[in-house]
Amino acid sequence: MAVAAALTATGLSIIDTMVSVNVVYIASVGASLFALLRGKGDHVADEAWVIAAGFIASMLVYATTWLGWHIPNVELLALVVGLTSAILTRLALHRRQGILSCRAI
Repeated sequence: MAVAAALTATGLSIIDTMVSVNVVYIASVGASLFALLRGKGDHVADEAWVIAAGFIASMLVYATTWLGWHIPNVELLALVVGLTSAILTRLALHRRQGILSCRAI
């Protein structure tokens, strides 16, 4: 309920709100879904970190706009930053475990 109230308080229309929520969702799970569909989703414990990295990065981009900064194409920027953060986290975790990074994605 608190998240719904915070989204409502932003003053965005319902369509803009749904676009924002979906961009954050895609940025959070995009790298993990891509790896799962390629058959590389064998490290389930790492996926929580990958999803969290994508979520936090994309939410930080949106948080700057909620604080009053004007960012053109904020949806695109949030998507790119979130996916990049998730992919880099996935590669770092796989490298740490001794798995070749080219197999991680």
